[in-house]
Amino acid sequence: MALLGLRVLSMLLLRTVAFMRGTAVLANAQLEGTCRHDHAMLQVELAARATWARFSDLDCVKQTKASDAQCIPCKKNLSDGTLVDRFQGNCKRDATVLASQVFTPWHTCGQDGSCPWHRLPKFRGGECWAFNKGEFTRYHGPAGVCIKKSWPSRHIPTVDYAKANMAHSWQNVADFIAAYQWSMEQRESWGDRPDTVMTCQLFCGEGNRSCGNTGDCTCGEACAEPTPVTTAGNQATLATTTTTTTTTMTTTTSTTTAMASTMSVIGPVHDGDTIWLRAHTGRFLTVQGTGLHAKWRARLSWEALVIEKASSESAAITSGDAIFLRAHTGNRVTVGDFDEGGHFEATAVHAKWNHKGSWQRFIIEKKGTGGPIYANDTIYLRAHTGKRIAVEGTLVQAKWDHMGSWQALVLESDDASLRAA
Repeated sequence: MALLGLRVLSMLLLRTVAFMRGTAVLANAQLEGTCRHDHAMLQVELAARATWARFSDLDCVKQTKASDAQCIPCKKNLSDGTLVDRFQGNCKRDATVLASQVFTPWHTCGQDGSCPWHRLPKFRGGECWAFNKGEFTRYHGPAGVCIKKSWPSRHIPTVDYAKANMAHSWQNVADFIAAYQWSMEQRESWGDRPDTVMTCQLFCGEGNRSCGNTGDCTCGEACAEPTPVTTAGNQATLATTTTTTTTTMTTTTSTTTAMASTMSVIGPVHDGDTIWLRAHTGRFLTVQGTGLHAKWRARLSWEALVIEKASSESAAITSGDAIFLRAHTGNRVTVGDFDEGGHFEATAVHAKWNHKGSWQRFIIEKKGTGGPIYANDTIYLRAHTGKRIAVEGTLVQAKWDHMGSWQALVLESDDASLRAA
């Protein structure tokens, strides 16, 4: 009996060992199959990623299957030759890819604002649009862009899809503006279709005052700028320059002569002068504590800034000079800060420090032809980031490199006229 029991026990042990070996072999086979599957899927994914524009080595952004002519360069040159980023965020992301599809340069409208018929239903029904400050408006002319209003799927670039994308952040709005401007630059480069190039004057309409850059236009009275035309005693009398189609050459010449004569009497703004900067809203840049805003129309001590020239070559301030702006607190206007978590905020504008470093340095740029800066000139302030000071509502930030209405500042100062007296 004992021998029989040992034999039964031995058989059970052999079967258990065989079962365990079989289980291990099956598990290894499954694991090996899974690894082979995962490796194959990884190869497929890597191959797919290699075809995506955002993972390509091209320094431009477009949809995967789009023409290379739709690839928007990630960099652009400023008027002074400086190479800067075209977009606010990552060059290759959903917003920029969509913008490259929406603002395809050759999607022009007909003379009557019509759009071509397409064979495929998903591309039919395009309408003519103009784009400005993140908003689409219907347009009737060749300078418009043919885009579908909507489509059930997001695989088709539409106005509604673009608006939904821009609603996520101001960076997306800025990137759509940049893409729109690039599109118009391409049309202008054609040379034979100037009627397809959108301008602020076209957008605002004939006879209406316009200012700013394409895609960031301002229309109407907001574009009026006070210009000194005569001097009475120690006070400069101001008049509003209004451009009309009835101005004669004689009138233009006499006005220009009067302005030149007045400027030669008053002279340019100097290093150490007190200035005030008036935004497109009619309100002044204000330093309250360590923060900056544009809430008030009063021209008082909180709005006063002392302009300091970085170079000591001459006292006069000229377009292109590097300057600093000292507030009533003794601190200087600065671009760049750190939040409570220690993260760098490149668009922040404040007056926390009295340094005269790169973060406090601005390049002052005069609107138009450049030259000496005079009181009541429209100027732009370009920071070390390549972005310009902008006023959005009452908020003062350095978000964009545009030279549009939000970045335009009218420089007011009394010191030059006092020197002339």
